Amino acid sequence: MTLGVSMKCSPYFLIGILPALLIIFIACEGTVSPIHDIVYHNSFENVSDLEGWEGISADDLVADTHPDGGNYAVRVYGGCILPTSKFTLAARDEDQYVTVTCLAKNMTYGGAVTLYAGENYSEELCVSIKDTVWTRCGCDKHMLWPANTTLSVCINSGGFSGGAVLVDELMIIKVD
Repeated sequence: MTLGVSMKCSPYFLIGILPALLIIFIACEGTVSPIHDIVYHNSFENVSDLEGWEGISADDLVADTHPDGGNYAVRVYGGCILPTSKFTLAARDEDQYVTVTCLAKNMTYGGAVTLYAGENYSEELCVSIKDTVWTRCGCDKHMLWPANTTLSVCINSGGFSGGAVLVDELMIIKVD
């Protein structure tokens, strides 16, 4: 014995459902950032992802990751008020507003991910890493990345005492 299901769509059903789907599509349109809004992304999956980073080596790739991350994260450790690790993006032709987000985990004494443009350390954007479990870190603020100026991202740990943090899925995002 077979069960057969016959579906016939009435024109009234289509007239009702199509506008509803269109409304849902329009309402959700602003919730997903297009890929072109990501200025920089690094998931720290292999040694080539460390190219250009100061203060990080292949020994700093660790298999402790967030479920939304990949197979590896980067471990940043030390104890200094100066950047523990740093990556600098080349200057752009136009002003951009940017923010930063990442997955992070505090191992010892916490740390931060900081953005600054050029050598202007007073105009920075800082995200603290405090949680001892993997957490998505970011901030509601953004900063100006002026045209013809480099942008640096620093990952610090500790402070005057040695500390350690893990970072994965680091993204610098252009904000309109």
